[in-house]
Amino acid sequence: MNARKNFKSASLPTNYIITAVCNALELNHDCVLGADRHRECSEARFIIYHLLRYNEGFGLSQIAKLIGNRNHSTISYGLESFQELLESNDASFKSKIQLVRDELPGVDFPKRRTHESRYQRA
Repeated sequence: MNARKNFKSASLPTNYIITAVCNALELNHDCVLGADRHRECSEARFIIYHLLRYNEGFGLSQIAKLIGNRNHSTISYGLESFQELLESNDASFKSKIQLVRDELPGVDFPKRRTHESRYQRA
């Protein structure tokens, strides 16, 4: 059940975003926040990174600290991987994006790579 009608209307708590992605993809928090390298867990993290970066405006270091105390370069790599998967013809990843959209109405997933500098801050 969706707790919010419009995702962009107000900033959402980080825990809400993480929980919504976990619920949509039927994963537990330990898988997503831990060091699990299975595809399902990694792709869920990539989605969370994207939501926190582009919908909530968090910086790479902020996201790194929130998601398992990672390094900012890990977040940068995850955002690049997200974009590559989004631009590919990976039906599995696109179905995961749709599940997250259903859980968080109004969420934005751009179809094309933005020409953002690697080192630009949000």
